[in-house]
Amino acid sequence: MTLYLWLMISALLHSYYVSITQIEYNQYTQSVEISCKIFTDDLEAALEKATGEKMHLGTERENPNAGQYVRQYLKDHLLFELNGKAVQYNFVGKEISGDATWCYLEISGVRELKSLKVSSQLLTEVFETQTNIVHITTGKNKKSLLLSKVKPADMVTF
Repeated sequence: MTLYLWLMISALLHSYYVSITQIEYNQYTQSVEISCKIFTDDLEAALEKATGEKMHLGTERENPNAGQYVRQYLKDHLLFELNGKAVQYNFVGKEISGDATWCYLEISGVRELKSLKVSSQLLTEVFETQTNIVHITTGKNKKSLLLSKVKPADMVTF
């Protein structure tokens, strides 16, 4: 009984560091729509490490440059190659929902999605055990990637 209780307490005290990125190809708008769910306190830790400034995301004291810092952080830590070519994306915006920050991105002018390489180093400079889960949907095809500090990039083909 004591061992069981100790195992339960250990599991509760162990921190998990996870982000989820959802990528969907929209053939009608010829765009790739991306949403990233990142725990706000983890994102703040990364931004504060990068900038030396407190962020206070989602509060009335939010740093006035927070949106710019989030945009730059994503551009530095989340990269894509579509059909073998590196692409840039537009930062659409961010919103705070509960304990998570949702970031929205879009890649325009995508006529066809044959392959997608994702490099996600989100939060890996702050948390050694950070895991970045990526779900990709194009039509009826759904694929997932599990990225981390030791495996920051992977590719899927359709």
